[in-house]
Amino acid sequence: MFAVHCRDKASAGPVRAENRPSHLEYVKGSGSIIVGAGPLIGAEGHAIGGLFLIDVADAASAKEWASKDPFSALDVYETVEIQEWKFVFGTGLEAKS
Repeated sequence: MFAVHCRDKASAGPVRAENRPSHLEYVKGSGSIIVGAGPLIGAEGHAIGGLFLIDVADAASAKEWASKDPFSALDVYETVEIQEWKFVFGTGLEAKS
């Protein structure tokens, strides 16, 4: 499982807002690989990026998934960090060994 942490460029607000429907369609259309997803919220209460927990085989697959997000093609993100993540405890998920 991988965490995909995306931070927006400071000037990305209008592009993000205009293209949010296509971004959401992409994420929702990704099916069962999405374990969790949602926006990162800044101090002013607006989206400043996104965090996605995705269940894919390897970092290359996570990078490929992130690169196909319309926000990536539209240069919304300043940074995209991909890190392997292991679920240990919490609610709503089954631990995988």
